[in-house]
Amino acid sequence: MPKLIIKRSLSCPQFGLRGWTNIDYETPLVFYLQGAESKIFLDEGIRPKKYNFDFTTGLRFELHFPQAKDEYLRALKSSGKISHEFAKTIYEFFLETNERLEIGIRVFGGAKNLFWHNFVSFNDFFNDRTYVVEWEIDNNAKGHFVPKIPTSRKRWDLFKSAQLVTPAKWKKIQEGLTGSLPTKDVAELYRIWSKLQFKPARFAVIEAAILVEKILKDHSLKILKKKGVSNNKIKDLEDELTYNTVLNLVLPLSISQGEARKLKNDMALLDRLRKVRNDIVHNDLPDEQIEPKEMQGAIDAAIHLFRFIDRKTKIT
Repeated sequence: MPKLIIKRSLSCPQFGLRGWTNIDYETPLVFYLQGAESKIFLDEGIRPKKYNFDFTTGLRFELHFPQAKDEYLRALKSSGKISHEFAKTIYEFFLETNERLEIGIRVFGGAKNLFWHNFVSFNDFFNDRTYVVEWEIDNNAKGHFVPKIPTSRKRWDLFKSAQLVTPAKWKKIQEGLTGSLPTKDVAELYRIWSKLQFKPARFAVIEAAILVEKILKDHSLKILKKKGVSNNKIKDLEDELTYNTVLNLVLPLSISQGEARKLKNDMALLDRLRKVRNDIVHNDLPDEQIEPKEMQGAIDAAIHLFRFIDRKTKIT
């Protein structure tokens, strides 16, 4: 069976360089994957600079199939479904290589100050005009791999109607900015909401749950103090005030029964956020089993609840 090599140039977040020679640029990092072998070369056009700083580093990604499957070889010159399937295979190997590269640079290279990100989307990996995907068979036949990738009619969330800033919303923004702004903690919940659009969602869930628990706990301590509980007793209780306790026992003390009925759905969603967070931490709940929309709904509920409390009590 022939040997197949897939090649593509890349740009990744910048990391510092020192002491590179011409032969060093020919030495790749090798990643042994399930069914293939990938290599990352540093672009020899990138030279160590003492003072200048670039925001990206040039790399070359190579994916080696020592014994390429027949369908891979057919896919190279196909414009049908088989080319799309092979493109997904290549991209999955690229993502795994990218993840291991980041770990290697951080852990074994000592370069902890990295602003790493998944810098090439699936479509951009194959449709970038600057960086093309090349193939080579047995160091002889060569060509470009241009798979047929079905176009999606799904509109990017940034351009959905709810997201669009209209003239009326522009006026509403001005009115809001001249009024009472949300607390810094609530503003941070808005930022975390956006993070749930991207993977891994589990970290955004944990971050949101920690912040929600912190806000609830701060509010609960103030409630207990207003109820006449002594400072010494409050100090003793601090470690006992868990997410579940402050949400379901202490918080209801600060609202009326009517308000509690109106906020029942919000509180239920916050309880769901707590349970998902616990499943992640204690049962290693995988990202695939987390519903981002559900967790965004929980954060919306937290924002609504905390802004209600802020307006009502002025103590959050």
